[in-house]
Amino acid sequence: MELEEARKRLKCYTKEHIRWTPHAEVRLLQRGIPKEQVEQALLDSERLLEVIDQISRPGETKLKLVFDQSGARSLIVVSVFSEKVLKVVTVIMRYRKWYDKVKKWQKK
Repeated sequence: MELEEARKRLKCYTKEHIRWTPHAEVRLLQRGIPKEQVEQALLDSERLLEVIDQISRPGETKLKLVFDQSGARSLIVVSVFSEKVLKVVTVIMRYRKWYDKVKKWQKK
């Protein structure tokens, strides 16, 4: 899915449409990420930097969404899109310096 298409789809959802898997709720607690921060990122699609398609079940669209949080951090949200619900599967906070080093290493 393209970045602009993902932004349009995210604009169709409200806070009431967001559902959390038990795994995502555990990861939020373990990683110290506030649920409101993730909800705000999902509802503010202008901060979306990258969209990566994931393997999903038939009839579902599963995407890895990367949001800009600050100059040093990105928020990664793996979510499943359906007509009525946006289901959050897991959440990760990534530090860009570390990620940039990994990307450079993978290109070699």
